[in-house]
Amino acid sequence: FPVIVARDLKNSFRNYPNPFGSPQRPETRFVYFLKEDSAVHFSIFTLVGELVWQKRFEPGSSPSQRGLHTKRDIVWDGRNMNGQQVLSGIYIAYIKTGYRESAITKVAVVR
Repeated sequence: FPVIVARDLKNSFRNYPNPFGSPQRPETRFVYFLKEDSAVHFSIFTLVGELVWQKRFEPGSSPSQRGLHTKRDIVWDGRNMNGQQVLSGIYIAYIKTGYRESAITKVAVVR
């Protein structure tokens, strides 16, 4: 079924499925819209601000190209930077572009 996605970062940034973390839903994908090609910095934090996971994408890579991103450009499997599964709970996803636009969304992990 069709889904309408805003053509700006702040209103388009979200993830699906949400919640995730079960064997039937082992990972989550992020949807976002970039108005221009740009470096992209993506981070996941706990609710108290501890960094859990991060990725950087340089201009020219697929996740940093102008337009709508709905596929597998940014996928999180619920693991921290050490490869350990995170606990069930709510996390904050943060995306920032090289043109100083940013957005946040909440991510639920259920194990």
